[in-house]
Amino acid sequence: ISNDLRDELFISDDGSHSVQSEKFKVSYHSKHGALTESRHVFIKAGLEEYLEKFPAKTKVNIFEMGFGTGLNALLALDFAEKRNLKIHYTSVEKFPLSSETIAKLNYCEFKELSKYHDDFALLHSLKNEASLTISPNFKFELVKGDVTQMEHRITYDLIFFDAFGPGTQSVLWQKELHQVLFDALDTNGLLVTYCAQGQFKRTLKEIGYTIEALPGPPGKREMTRALKS
Repeated sequence: ISNDLRDELFISDDGSHSVQSEKFKVSYHSKHGALTESRHVFIKAGLEEYLEKFPAKTKVNIFEMGFGTGLNALLALDFAEKRNLKIHYTSVEKFPLSSETIAKLNYCEFKELSKYHDDFALLHSLKNEASLTISPNFKFELVKGDVTQMEHRITYDLIFFDAFGPGTQSVLWQKELHQVLFDALDTNGLLVTYCAQGQFKRTLKEIGYTIEALPGPPGKREMTRALKS
């Protein structure tokens, strides 16, 4: 299923692209900076924090809800290469962006990401439920479909929960799905999300997570990190 071609690219405050979804009437990232937000929420509060807790880890399994523009996967690839860390990255996306929109995204025009230009195109080229070894450090799997129908075949260390907000895709923030994800997460695994909604945090707590409210990226007071202890 592809989104309507009327999805609009825009430049966020840090110079990186985001997309305004025509279908959902919301943007994929903060207008204050797409790259800044992804790094803050998913790389720093997620991946870096996880490795600080478990420095002996040489392989990390990541599940991402919402492949979107592919920015989080690109940053995880960069992290894997810089740290010589093996990452198995599984992402799900029900509404893939059009190839026209993908071709215009400017993330690989940033100097530190420019070497991944061809890899970024490969991430987006995958057919449903295909996997790809981008490098010895980065294996990528993409599921083009509904996360509520998905079978999880491996255990994850980290969940990057990057769906559109509860007001837009409410089913993705409810207990049923998050119980499934909790069960697929390893003990001591982390879930990170930009969302700090009170009801969502209560749902995570009911399932069994320990919740941390952390400072959010620019333009957002708080974000959420949840630990399965």
